[in-house]
Amino acid sequence: MEQLLAFVLTAALSALLTWLLLRFGGRAGWLDRPGRLKFHPAPVPTMGGVALVSAFLAGLWAVELFSPEHYVRDLHYLIGFTLAGLAIVGLGVWDDLVGCSAWQKFSVQGFAALILYGFGFGIRQVTNPLDDAMSLDFLGFPITILWIVGVTNAINLIDGVDGLAAGVVLISSLTLTVIAFQHQERLVLLAAFLLAASLTGFIGFNLPPARIFLGDTGSLFLGLTISAVSLLENQRKGTVTVTLLLPIVLMAIPITDTLLAISRRLLHGRHPFQGDTEHLHHRLLGLGLGPWRVLLIFYSFSIGLSIAAYFLSVLPKQHVMLLIFALAACLGLALRALQMVERVRKGAPGVLPRPGGK
Repeated sequence: MEQLLAFVLTAALSALLTWLLLRFGGRAGWLDRPGRLKFHPAPVPTMGGVALVSAFLAGLWAVELFSPEHYVRDLHYLIGFTLAGLAIVGLGVWDDLVGCSAWQKFSVQGFAALILYGFGFGIRQVTNPLDDAMSLDFLGFPITILWIVGVTNAINLIDGVDGLAAGVVLISSLTLTVIAFQHQERLVLLAAFLLAASLTGFIGFNLPPARIFLGDTGSLFLGLTISAVSLLENQRKGTVTVTLLLPIVLMAIPITDTLLAISRRLLHGRHPFQGDTEHLHHRLLGLGLGPWRVLLIFYSFSIGLSIAAYFLSVLPKQHVMLLIFALAACLGLALRALQMVERVRKGAPGVLPRPGGK
């Protein structure tokens, strides 16, 4: 009952703060204007992530401090996450209002990752599905930093269609909630559940046509949060058999899109962090699909991956690799099908790809 009340109050606070930003953000000049990589026809209020972040952190701290259970042992994780989150929020606000270079972003993201690692968020071991877990020793540090920065940017990069990043993370956070509940991982359950609550209050304003954008403030924070929660999940013995396989499966869409983007840019001799309109969501929009159909495709894949992630958390270790191979095959077939449809589409007379995305 306590968690349910926290969910409702966090969602309500998120919705209220989003409405206030929507009402007054435009007057303050907090607008995302159309540009080379932005195809919305008119300026749209941005930095909706400020509302989402405020509601999430308020709910998290309120439950932790005023819960009759008083879980003091979790406070160091909460302090570390809050400090790292504030660093990312500062970066996002500055980028939304002024703009940042890629290396400035990576510097702050790396700093936030160092904070998390210093407060106990880390990848200490990996699992061989056919054997026992293997300690990473000194390799745990660079892998942890790479994981946090990578997932943070992956969520940021898929924030190109109204409601896409928020919806994908909402589905993933609900899945982590179910898995954490099953394994009695209280802090993971609380963080994932309240993240879902803050997204629930926000997403209604962000679905097509969006009345307010997450901005880098929101998308970067969502990436940091989902990466941090998955590292918390990695600390618990209950789910150590899947280590990072579970969050990798949950985040398969943004991770795949990021890897494709980097490899594509390198192959074309471009800077790996130079923006373009060739992400998976852009390609689907280029086929003539509307934003709602693109969301339906991404949400469907996310739900399917979430179901697979749940089975990863309960299957015997010897069955995990079979599921991973099946998921990889399905993902490969989906990408291949997209390529084939694009080729047919380009060959059709009078059909021109259209740009899309936020």
